[in-house]
Amino acid sequence: MLNKNPKKRYNIKECLDHKWFDKARSNKNELDSKFLDNLSNIKRNCQLKTAALNLYVKYISNSQIKKIREQFEAIDTDNSGYIDAVELARAFRTYNPDLPQEKIDSLIEKIDVARDQKIAYSEFLMSTVSTRKQLNDNRIMMLFKEFDFDGDAYISRDELKEMLDNMNQPCSEKDIDEIMKEHDTSKDGRISYDEFCTMLIYDDAHELTS
Repeated sequence: MLNKNPKKRYNIKECLDHKWFDKARSNKNELDSKFLDNLSNIKRNCQLKTAALNLYVKYISNSQIKKIREQFEAIDTDNSGYIDAVELARAFRTYNPDLPQEKIDSLIEKIDVARDQKIAYSEFLMSTVSTRKQLNDNRIMMLFKEFDFDGDAYISRDELKEMLDNMNQPCSEKDIDEIMKEHDTSKDGRISYDEFCTMLIYDDAHELTS
């Protein structure tokens, strides 16, 4: 392909027919129907949980990351590094031909944190990890302390806003109000460790099958 002589340079067909591509196709990861079932039941994460999961992925085991990466690559058929609506629909319709497009669009909306109509690997990873299986009390406390800047065992409104801004997830006062309303169950204007645990672990609507 890099030959300076155009007469000796491979054309597109010769490139695609090359044995290297045959080998690459044969090594392509296969879709797991159970994984797709879990993915189809995913729910949208709130901004606080999305931020926590951004920090949390460094605690995921290598074996789980490998499984998630393989499924991402199996769906990303054009190897672009992103999953678009066409690729996601093709993956699901392999096992469920009658799945409506509205369901596909809804899934992308839930996972697509960047709001660019496609799913990056980091977004896919955050949306499909199993927090219940991977996080123990020590790891949850480490995450909590990353939000609790002053170390008073609570996450205040100001700490929450500062952390989200630092993670390029800026939010308005209205957004902060919604987060506090949802997760500050004691209504004391701050998020305790127990409330943080509930948000991160026990409020999951799904869990990946091991």
